[in-house]
Amino acid sequence: MQEEYDADEAGAYFSYKSGYDAYASLKFFEKLAAKMEEEQQRTNSTNIDYIMRSHPWSSDRATRIKDYIDTRLR
Repeated sequence: MQEEYDADEAGAYFSYKSGYDAYASLKFFEKLAAKMEEEQQRTNSTNIDYIMRSHPWSSDRATRIKDYIDTRLR
């Protein structure tokens, strides 16, 4: 899972250095986390748990990206 976090940071870094909004990836993961939560509540399903078990939770990724941008890029 560390590779996913590293990739998220690299994406934010290169976005920032290229003049794009580094927070765009944060917004993406926040939206994805909300959709996943909504789907789990709607279906009372653990399918998402199964699919995402090899990836960090989107909400965790959003938190880490925000921290990275706020502390390292600003």
